[in-house]
Amino acid sequence: MSELVPTPEAELDSLHTRVRAIIDGARQTVVRSVNVAMVHAYWEIGQIIDEHVTVASRSESYGSQLFSQLAKRLQADYGPGFERSNLRYMRQSARHSTFVTRRFTNLWQRLSTRRVDNLQSGCRSVWSCRGRTTGC
Repeated sequence: MSELVPTPEAELDSLHTRVRAIIDGARQTVVRSVNVAMVHAYWEIGQIIDEHVTVASRSESYGSQLFSQLAKRLQADYGPGFERSNLRYMRQSARHSTFVTRRFTNLWQRLSTRRVDNLQSGCRSVWSCRGRTTGC
């Protein structure tokens, strides 16, 4: 059995730094993606609430009751963050930012798709060239 040779500290530090950079970058990408998805979800929630209230076109007290009852159910399902006031903000946001939100979402999706395409093509080139000395 061969004896393990310890890796020099400088090499290990360099490797550790590079691996951490990859992990940190991936985590940042996930956070950005989740934030965009949640903004889009809140906008959609606001849209369907607005459509419901507009179609129902009942009294103002109906809208108030609707927000309170829906908030109570959503908080039971998902916890804090879906208070009555937040549902109202979601509705306001959807009513006033339809165009901006759609443009932002479309732009983000295009950028994300390009990034994934670039990563995939980079991975293909790395794996297809592995072990070769020419032709890459």
